[in-house]
Amino acid sequence: MLRNMVAEAIGGEIAVGVHTAQLPADVTFDLLILDVPVTADPIDSFAQVVSLRARHRVLFAPRCDLDLAKLAYAQRFQGFIGEHITREMQHAILRFIVAGGEYFPWVDKGKLGQRPSVERLSKRQREVLGHLLNGKTNKQIADALRISLATVKLHVQAILSEAGARNRTEAVVRFGGLGRADLGKDV
Repeated sequence: MLRNMVAEAIGGEIAVGVHTAQLPADVTFDLLILDVPVTADPIDSFAQVVSLRARHRVLFAPRCDLDLAKLAYAQRFQGFIGEHITREMQHAILRFIVAGGEYFPWVDKGKLGQRPSVERLSKRQREVLGHLLNGKTNKQIADALRISLATVKLHVQAILSEAGARNRTEAVVRFGGLGRADLGKDV
């Protein structure tokens, strides 16, 4: 049903229900839709798609949840669509997002908070962030950058602070939409 709805809304061929491990990592998708099941942990769902590149990202969610909307916004999603919205409205929202708009209807954008910005991180913090995005441990990062483990931990704390995250998984999810170019040419 989601496949047909998206195809009708924006036209073209799409892949729905494909496990992220089956998708090529070197492709930039026109539209990425994350459909979070009622029973799923949203953090786990976001973590599965952070490495995928997409021009437009939309979250389909079973409920209107401010924390989930904040997470989607921080992850650079352009829309949050509740499953209760009519099919015609979903079509219109998807077309609006693909045309460059953002859709977070029931949320005051001021309450969404600031998206994390790599510009506010130092060059070294961006390097550490690049390693975090690649799943490296603090020890592996310290070895790769030839710095102490304590220094890595300080940089990780600064990254967590910028992302508004409680742990590295949340930070990776919030910064996960970034590519190498976003981190800087030296990273």
